[in-house]
Amino acid sequence: MANFFNKAAELNFQLNEEELLLKRILIHNGLLESDGIYVKANEGGLVSISRETPGWSRTNLLAHEGWHTIFFRDPEFRNYVSAVYYTFDPTSLDFLIDYFKSQPGLGYDVNDEYLMHNEFMAYIMQQRLSEVADYFVHLANRGSVIDYTPKLAAYVRKTEGQGFEDAANALNDFVYDKYGIVCGNIALVNR
Repeated sequence: MANFFNKAAELNFQLNEEELLLKRILIHNGLLESDGIYVKANEGGLVSISRETPGWSRTNLLAHEGWHTIFFRDPEFRNYVSAVYYTFDPTSLDFLIDYFKSQPGLGYDVNDEYLMHNEFMAYIMQQRLSEVADYFVHLANRGSVIDYTPKLAAYVRKTEGQGFEDAANALNDFVYDKYGIVCGNIALVNR
């Protein structure tokens, strides 16, 4: 973000009202520091979603993206996610990978181990703990998923998403102990 605002200043490019508001918000919250016409980046990050995101999915999507920020910033959390990933129910993991493959619009490279760990965690932790199993059963009921991977989709339905719930419990315990936050909500402060 600092590079964006500094490049605009360097080129004397007129920012729109939303961009100026974002700059003020970032400075006010300490993510950027004003340095004359330029800004300096401080610690922190920004999580954002599109205005076109439907209201019913905004909370989960913001949580999903927020969990990515913790994954990027905390090596201990990444290591813990990897441990859970490798001890996760292998059939449920096969389902998740096939789910990603069945949805080409997601554009995930399922051979990228770092990406798979990150998405595994974010998909599990984006909703409340009590909703995790049902979420994956819902995915297993999608026509495109059933067509792509009928046996694995049937497995998730038969087990009622238990493998995902088990992984969610392990991940939730870790983040609660370390950060005091839980699945479905990464906010320490709500305004």
